[in-house]
Amino acid sequence: MNHVRRRPSVIRSFARAARRFARCAVLIALAMPRGATGQPPVFVPAPKISPSTSPPDADRSITVPVARVESGGGIPGSLCPIAEPDRIAWRSPLFEEPFVFPIGAITAVEFPSPAPVKPSGEFCAVLTAGDLVFGSIRDFNETRFTIDSPRLGRLAFSRERLVRLTRWNDGSSVVFQGPNGLGAWRHEFDDSRWYEEQSGIAAQHPGASIFGDVSLPAQARIELELSWNGQPWQAKPDFVVEFGASPDREERAAPFTLEVWEGKLVAQRETERDGDVRVVDGLEDGAGRVALEIFLDQSQGRMLVYNASGAKRAELTVPDSAAGPTGMRMTNLSGNVRLNRLIIARWNGTAPPESPGTASQIRRASGQYLDGSVRGYDPASKAWVVHREGGREDRVPAEDLDAISFGPNDQQTPVEGAVSIACQDGTRVTGALLGVSETEVRIRCAGSTEIVPLPLDGVRMIQRVAPADTRSEAKVARAARLEHDGWSTRGDLRDTPDGADGLAWQPIGSLTTARMRPDGACRIVFREHPAASDPYEGIADQETGVTGFFHRLFRSSGPTGSGPPATRLAIHLRSGDCIPCSEIALIDAERVRFRSELVEATQVPVGDLQAVILGPSHRPSHGDASDPLDGRPDGNPFDDSFGASPEAESAKLARLLTVPRLQRRNPPTHLIVSQAGDYLRGRLIGMDVRGVSIELRLETTLIPRDRIAGIYWLRPDADGGTYAGDSQDASVSSPSAHSKTAGPRVHAVRADGTRMTFDSARVHADVLHGASPRLGACRIELPLIDELVVGAAIEEAAARLPVQQWKLTSAPDPSTLVAEGQTPRLAGTDSDLVGRPAPSFELARLDGAPFRLADERGKIIVLDFWATWCGPCIRAMPVVEEVVGRFADRDVRLYAVNLQETPEKISAFLERRRLNPTVLLDRDGAVAAHYDAVAIPQTVIIDREGNIARLFVGGGPELGEQLRAALEAIAGTSTP
Repeated sequence: MNHVRRRPSVIRSFARAARRFARCAVLIALAMPRGATGQPPVFVPAPKISPSTSPPDADRSITVPVARVESGGGIPGSLCPIAEPDRIAWRSPLFEEPFVFPIGAITAVEFPSPAPVKPSGEFCAVLTAGDLVFGSIRDFNETRFTIDSPRLGRLAFSRERLVRLTRWNDGSSVVFQGPNGLGAWRHEFDDSRWYEEQSGIAAQHPGASIFGDVSLPAQARIELELSWNGQPWQAKPDFVVEFGASPDREERAAPFTLEVWEGKLVAQRETERDGDVRVVDGLEDGAGRVALEIFLDQSQGRMLVYNASGAKRAELTVPDSAAGPTGMRMTNLSGNVRLNRLIIARWNGTAPPESPGTASQIRRASGQYLDGSVRGYDPASKAWVVHREGGREDRVPAEDLDAISFGPNDQQTPVEGAVSIACQDGTRVTGALLGVSETEVRIRCAGSTEIVPLPLDGVRMIQRVAPADTRSEAKVARAARLEHDGWSTRGDLRDTPDGADGLAWQPIGSLTTARMRPDGACRIVFREHPAASDPYEGIADQETGVTGFFHRLFRSSGPTGSGPPATRLAIHLRSGDCIPCSEIALIDAERVRFRSELVEATQVPVGDLQAVILGPSHRPSHGDASDPLDGRPDGNPFDDSFGASPEAESAKLARLLTVPRLQRRNPPTHLIVSQAGDYLRGRLIGMDVRGVSIELRLETTLIPRDRIAGIYWLRPDADGGTYAGDSQDASVSSPSAHSKTAGPRVHAVRADGTRMTFDSARVHADVLHGASPRLGACRIELPLIDELVVGAAIEEAAARLPVQQWKLTSAPDPSTLVAEGQTPRLAGTDSDLVGRPAPSFELARLDGAPFRLADERGKIIVLDFWATWCGPCIRAMPVVEEVVGRFADRDVRLYAVNLQETPEKISAFLERRRLNPTVLLDRDGAVAAHYDAVAIPQTVIIDREGNIARLFVGGGPELGEQLRAALEAIAGTSTP
């Protein structure tokens, strides 16, 4: 056996260099601290692993029964009785009928695991294919053996299936037996997880690491079986198995490890003072398996490794004064690896001798090996018949034998349609699936003639081990993805059966379809939405405000370029629907009249409206509320400089949707967006062929329709139903009488932004039909649908649409009231910005000269945020200018920060008003965003040290006195 022993510093350098060289990329990703001649081990070909080794939901923990399908994903539900062999009938709570799958289309059926159950029995029989059966030996000869199992009953197996018999004694000396699923293990990295497969747990992602507290005794005997799958040209297995590992990777520990170094399996241990490495042997290319028996004495720092034939492969002794942890960790570095079997038992510390190398090894309870071969068993005397050299037969009491190894056997004939059934107590059997009843599953075990009924309440997993039968898979026209209860599976909507109603779904691989329950809730994705383009790109400079809006709205210049874009008419409803229209004829106080080829209705109540789209520049965008609002009304800019920075746009959007205190009794109810992208808040009176009538500042104005891109309804944030001016009279709708269909309510989304909510009736010839109480009969072609939201998920999906985010909020009230006994706070000190350093900025003055706030250090600066279209700003500006002027001799300076308006407009306004402040141009609103100017006017006082001393929001008669008092307190009586 190869032995590598070094001084501590040398061994650490050697080990770390070898590991880091081969695994550098993986170790960086994990960010984890890490720290022979003789007979070869027995390597046998591993069973072929199913191609779908890790479906998308493979690493999900199981809380409800789930059927994992060959096409990927899983279906929560329950097993249904079926008499046909090699079939699984599976009922999902989402559907009326069960799906019937051939066993070739199912990878596994999994059930939640309760607390671990220790199996009972005198012996543990290890069979080919990873099967485990616990019980008492009833009969044994050269061709067959019979075992009485408390769980399976009496079973007779072909002798060639038997790999090993271990004395179990109800698990009295065993502290861990598994892996028995993932219940006892903890994933250490969420993005790279292990999953259950066949008789064990497996990993194929680089860096997948799992930890379990296996209660490792100070002196332990470990039976370990690992396997891996792959072709010679694929990545070779590269893994690390640690015994005596700490759950905290940062904690100092010196585990005993088995790992792969440059294609060789090695055993090693390294402490702060010493280290030892033993090469077990090389690993073959392609698939393989290794079965080992390991003896650990943590108190002595000793590790012995034996192969399946009983030959010693490694021995190392590296003492460590610290007590060893009781955990085990497995990490897959590349390729794939599967833990098939792990049994940890107490050990008496006596090292067993090496096996004599015969075909079967008989080990006594004392650890000594017995020459000979087992020929039979006498259940009456509980003695084994052992054929000794020279033809002599001895009877050895069963309690005197610890284990009998018969050598690996890879000649087992595969079972057609075979499944492997794992029970909660660790029992596992492989065989042909014969049928399922209400309470049990029936199989014929491989190598046995008996039919075994297994109670379902003790089954943990039914897993296919035969190759996938792709010939039995149902072909579907399109591979949609159905998402339900956190799981997903692929399939397609099929035509509803004659005489039935509702939606019929067929998963890939299922032989049958099933109708969705009317109360079902799920999401069906036919195509993912394309990635949205940059919302801040290519926005041209425009004038803003009321004056600029009307200036461009009525100017005579026509469209430029090759011609006007095609007009797209649509109505958005509060339900989340977006209906494309061929005509929008009228909007009045009660209804909107329209025509659409997709719905029967020709009018809906105004109270149902969220927006009306009249122009080509206002195409609705995709997205949801988890995305940051881009500061545009459903995809279009407010004004010229929108898009300079997300912070500025967020602040501008907040200002647009903020109702000043003076307008609370008569807030704006609509947002009008022009073809140029400008906006105007007001109250919609109506719309007809002549134009759009809007009430603005108590005057009604008629705007030509061809100048309007869209109309948005603005409602209070807390408004979930009606609002002032809405009519909810159902008689306004004009479709034929609506009756509830048998199918679930659906919300269909097309790639062009069309959204329709209705009660589904049926699918026929690739067209989904249904009816809505508002829209009447509805129809939409399946090939045009990107997504179908079903049931209770509709409201949540609708609330996340960008068009639904336009909610009015009231400007905050000044905090002037205080509780009894408390000292009143000074006016202008409520903001969180007060007391903090003023955000530095550079802006251009109205006359073009530069302004830097940092240059004003030592002076008191008053910033007045305003705009020409803001009525309260216009009333407050003379007051602020007059008060600040009184303190000119104390180095108090006023700067009026204008929000996103042109110098020409500002100059004209100041001349008309006979005002002469020093104006700073906040062209993109970024400075306002830094000062939280979500509502204007806003007045900020910055003291001589550069800190914000006061911040006033709004105007009003009290502003002048509050500003004067603040400046008196801050400026003092004389100039310093």
